[in-house]
Amino acid sequence: MGYSNRGLNITNIVAALNRYVRIFQVETLYFYGHSFGGMVAIEVASQLRELGINVKLIILDSSPHSRTDVLDQAVFEGVVRLYDAGYRVPTVLRGGYELGERIVNKNERSWQQVMNQTLEQLSPLAPSSLLIQSQSSYIYHYNVTRFQGTLGDTQIAFIGNPNDNTVNYTTTRPGWAEAFPDNLVSADYVTEGALPAHASPQWNPLIYQGIVVALQEEFLPLPRGGSLRTVY
Repeated sequence: MGYSNRGLNITNIVAALNRYVRIFQVETLYFYGHSFGGMVAIEVASQLRELGINVKLIILDSSPHSRTDVLDQAVFEGVVRLYDAGYRVPTVLRGGYELGERIVNKNERSWQQVMNQTLEQLSPLAPSSLLIQSQSSYIYHYNVTRFQGTLGDTQIAFIGNPNDNTVNYTTTRPGWAEAFPDNLVSADYVTEGALPAHASPQWNPLIYQGIVVALQEEFLPLPRGGSLRTVY
């Protein structure tokens, strides 16, 4: 699908997966979506099902179900406004801009959080400005009702962390349950002990692997006598 730091394009994702399924004759897909990736997984699964491709299970990891679930609204809305107006912010400028927003809105976080978020942004592994802007706009304009009734028998499992300081766990969890009452099969697994609390699986592999295996054993049981193998 190409390097993600070029930005987010749902059409390209669906087309790439469709080609992959056809070429390698894949019968069933299983999605894992971290943060906004969970929102993408829902939309992509909806479109793939229209093409006759079976998506069996979607694991939503700390995924907001709407823009209101994002805690840092000041920075979030500022990034979206610039992107939707056609401005593409260079990465070096974005760092200073977002640092200024964090300081101006200091009441929303501690100085330790300001420092941690700034250091994370300076990492060479940090996402590009284009990806940040395009994904922020995607979250802002996301309308979960568009996908209600389009997932068929696809199962959804939500996992998250009550200490998440990026996505509001207390509103996100019931939000997905209300949007997909017939698809949501689990929302009880918590990534307790993960640091940072909104971390993606590579930061805390043992915590996440245990949850994924538990979900597989509960909702994707192998035939009697089989063994379960999770590949990352």
